[in-house]
Amino acid sequence: MSKNSIKWVLLVLLIICIGLGLCFVISKNGGDKKNKESNSNVLKELPKPELTGGQRGELGIDKNINESNIDEYLNRSDSVYRDMRMLEDPAKYESIGGDRFLSGYIKGFEVVPLPYIIPVTGLPNEVGKTYNGDTLFHVENGKFVANYEQSMDIIEKFFPKDKVIFLMCGGGGYAGMTKSFLVSLGWDENKIYNIGGFWYYEGKNKVEVKKNGTNYDFSDVPYHNIEFDKLTKSNNYKPNSIPVTGIKIDKNKVTIEEGKSAKVNVTLLPTNATNKNVKWISKNEKIATVKDGVISAKKVGTVKIVATTEDGNKSIICNVTVIEKRVVLSNTKKEKNEFDDIDTREGTWTGHQSCDFQKTSGCFKERTSEEEEKDVETAIKMKGEIINKLIKEKKSFVVHIHAGDTCIGYGNKSDSFDRHAQDYFIEKKLPLFTLGFAPFKKTLLYKTVKYNPAIIIVDKGKIYKYVDANMDEFTKLGKSKKSTVEWLQKYIVIK
Repeated sequence: MSKNSIKWVLLVLLIICIGLGLCFVISKNGGDKKNKESNSNVLKELPKPELTGGQRGELGIDKNINESNIDEYLNRSDSVYRDMRMLEDPAKYESIGGDRFLSGYIKGFEVVPLPYIIPVTGLPNEVGKTYNGDTLFHVENGKFVANYEQSMDIIEKFFPKDKVIFLMCGGGGYAGMTKSFLVSLGWDENKIYNIGGFWYYEGKNKVEVKKNGTNYDFSDVPYHNIEFDKLTKSNNYKPNSIPVTGIKIDKNKVTIEEGKSAKVNVTLLPTNATNKNVKWISKNEKIATVKDGVISAKKVGTVKIVATTEDGNKSIICNVTVIEKRVVLSNTKKEKNEFDDIDTREGTWTGHQSCDFQKTSGCFKERTSEEEEKDVETAIKMKGEIINKLIKEKKSFVVHIHAGDTCIGYGNKSDSFDRHAQDYFIEKKLPLFTLGFAPFKKTLLYKTVKYNPAIIIVDKGKIYKYVDANMDEFTKLGKSKKSTVEWLQKYIVIK
C-alpha cells in the first residue's frame, strides 16, 4: 500500500473515532440529564406539614399535600404510605357519609389498622363505638404505655423514623390520631403528613375493593394484621376498655307494699363492658329509697327510680308505685274455735258469726236470771281474754264489732256492712273474731276504737287499719259488698 493510501485510511479511522466519542459523550450527557430529571421528580423537596383550616384542620389534615394532589408524591424512595383503616370497622361510618368497610385504597398505600395500635376515642356520636379489643398500647395518665414487649418494634417497623410518613384513612380522623400518637413517642412531626380520607380521593391511583356495589374483595389489599396471641404481654399490660353503649332493666314498673322492698336488675350493653358501675337515685326518697337496685318503699305514692351508668351516662327509669301494706293473717284456727265455742259452752249469746245462727236451738240451757247474768259475764271475759292473748302473742288477725248486742243488728243502717264483711270471710274461709260491744270493751283494742260497728285489722299485735261508724268511709263501704271487699283486699293478703 502506498504512503498516500495509508494516510487516507488513518484519516478515516480518526474521523470514525471522533464521531463515536462525540456520540458517547452526547449519549452519556443525555442519559445523565434524564436520570437527574427522573431522580429530581421522585425526591423533589416536600413542603413543610401545615394544617388546613376548618373541620379538616381539626382532624389534622395537611393543607399542602392531601387527597387532591397525593398522586404527585407517590412512589418516593424516602417515604412510606399507610392507610389506617380496618377492613371492617364496627363503627357505623355510613351515618356520616362514609363506609365502615375498606371499599378501596390508593395504590402504594399499605393498610395498618389504627384501632389495633391504640384505643380510639372522640368519634362522632352518630357512628357509635369502634373496635374495643386488644391494642399494642393503652393510655395511662395521658401517656401511651406498651401492652406487649414487641409493641415498639412493630411500630418502628410500620413507621420507620428515617422515612417520610404519609398517612390516610376514610375521612382523616384515624390518620390524625396516628400522627399525634407517633409524635408523642418521639417521631418528627415535620416528616409526617395526614393527607386526609380515601372517601374524597378522585385520583388515577384508586384501587377498588368494593365489587358489584355491595360486595367487598379484600384478597389483594396490602394488609398488615397484628396477631396478639403471638405477642408477649408486658408487665404494664392493660386490656382495652370496653365502653358502655346502653342499659336495660328487667322491670319498667314495680308495685311495692309500704314497708317492703323489691329488687330490680339492670344489664349493661355490651355485656362485657369494662366499667359496670351504676348510680341509682330516687326522685322522691320520702316515697321510696334505692340502693344497688333494691327499692325500699316508705310511703304510699308514686316515684321514679333512675339507674345511670358511670361510663357513658346511659340512663333508664323504673316507675314505682307504693301501696298500703297488706297484712298476712296468722294461723288462729285454734283460738277461733275456742272463741266460737264460748257461747255454746256458757249457754250465752254474746256475739258470734252469723253462721252460728244454725246452732241456736242447742245453744242455751235452763238457768235463773242470776245464773244467766253470771254466764254472760264469764263469756264476755273469756272472749276478751282470747283477743288480748292474740295481741300479746303479736298475732295478725281481724276483729269485727257488730252493730249492737245482737249478732247482726237487723234494722240498723249498718246491717249491710256487717253482712258483707262476715259473708266475705266465710266465703274465703278466713278467721274472723266477731264481738258484741260488751266483750269488745274487755279487749286492749278498745283504747283505740270506741265506736261500733267496726272492722279492725291487727298486724303483729298492733292495730294497723280500721274503719268504724264514726268514719265517713264506713258509710261508703256499706253500700255494696264489692266496696267492702275491696277495702278488705286493700289491707289483707287474700290467698
